[in-house]
Amino acid sequence: VEGWYGDPLMGCQQCPSNSTSEARSPERQNCSCVAGFQGPLGGNCTTCPEGFYKETIGDSNCSQCPMGTFTHTSDGGGAANKSLCTCSLGFEGSEAGEACTGCDIGFFKNFTGVGVCVECPPLSITLDNTTVNAMGCVCSPGAYRAGVDTCLECPIGTYQSLFDQSACTPCEWGATTVSTGGVNSSVCVCDKGFYSNESGTCVPCAEGTYTDEIGTSLNCTACPAHSSSPPQSTHLINCSCTSDSELTPGPPLSEGGACACAPGFFDEGLGGACTPCQQYATSGLNSTSSSDCLCKPGYAGGANGTCVACPVGFYKASNGSADCTQCPLNTSTVGAATQNETFCLCLVS
Repeated sequence: VEGWYGDPLMGCQQCPSNSTSEARSPERQNCSCVAGFQGPLGGNCTTCPEGFYKETIGDSNCSQCPMGTFTHTSDGGGAANKSLCTCSLGFEGSEAGEACTGCDIGFFKNFTGVGVCVECPPLSITLDNTTVNAMGCVCSPGAYRAGVDTCLECPIGTYQSLFDQSACTPCEWGATTVSTGGVNSSVCVCDKGFYSNESGTCVPCAEGTYTDEIGTSLNCTACPAHSSSPPQSTHLINCSCTSDSELTPGPPLSEGGACACAPGFFDEGLGGACTPCQQYATSGLNSTSSSDCLCKPGYAGGANGTCVACPVGFYKASNGSADCTQCPLNTSTVGAATQNETFCLCLVS
């Protein structure tokens, strides 16, 4: 019968384990290894090793499964069919017995058999193309690990150039990033209120200047004339009129307005600063010359452009260089620098 052979001395004998023969086989050499096993005719048959299969009866060797597959049998025996070659962990394929391909970078497959790889969680990636589980997904550069399976983008002002780090690296003082997810220090640029010096270091804007942009500007913007701002200012709105100037009628400074020298000061445009009028003199708002400085009421123009107080018995009611006016007959003032005739009082007599 099948699986037996005739022995001249001992009669019918069963073929060795995992081998068979045709009916009426006359000798042991007619015993061939069954599918899933390999070995010589009439000899011992061994199971096809993992990753190999054999579909025929005979003395041929087991064949290797297609790339990316391995064999699996429910009874522990050798694989007797190519269809038992299924995709390994980390490999994907659509049909049993066909070649499987390794998961792409950023994907993994944690089960055997036909199926597709699964994408890593957001902001994570794999370091090879045959990753077998989610543990192989590591946080990408530009992100940090915030939990077992959670990666978050590096926030503004930080970066991370390495894989799977627990924190991001802050930019140097005075620098920030334009967006989240910075991957190296080159994304750090000077923050608002800072400018980049010749060595590339971010330096705070000096008093009276500002910058409202993030980048690599080589200088800060000066506040409008006769205004100033604190160091490290970030916007025109930080500029305000100096103590010797006033806002001219119109819009605010931040909306195109202007500061001008306050009454009692003038600016000849030499250095941009307001210069005080001489003692006892004043000027109108936005005066541009020393000639705009006029002696105050109670004072008259003296030698060398000075202002001299009206003496007792005299007064002067307006700005200018005119002489002081003498009080009416039989009246006088209590003191010098009188500003109005109403202070001319009758003499005691």
